[in-house]
Amino acid sequence: MIDVSRHFIPIEIVKRNIDGMEAVKMNVFHWHLSENQGFRIETKKFPKLHEMGSDRLFYTQEEARSLIAYARERGIRVVPEFDMPGHSTAWFVGYPELASGPGPYEVERKWAFRPRDGSDERENLQIPRLS
Repeated sequence: MIDVSRHFIPIEIVKRNIDGMEAVKMNVFHWHLSENQGFRIETKKFPKLHEMGSDRLFYTQEEARSLIAYARERGIRVVPEFDMPGHSTAWFVGYPELASGPGPYEVERKWAFRPRDGSDERENLQIPRLS
């Protein structure tokens, strides 16, 4: 898996990773394209997803097609991942009406879950004791 949603990676570097996968005979590339930190692929139907939810760091549809063809030529299947319903804050930046709670929303800058009230989730964490 390559998580480009949290850390955008230029397409040429992703292709270099595909070459490495081919070299060690790996044949499935899990491409993590959406997360709270970014929606990383162009969509014509819902353009605000990549325009507002990616910090302008996203792959065009042509780049995605090119990468899939590149992987296919090397015997590698591409499995894209779009997180939903969780890990989808970046979706709500452009389309807040899709969210179950009131906005406004912004692209997350941290990796951990943060309650909407802004509190630190560790304050409320209760770990059951096992006997």
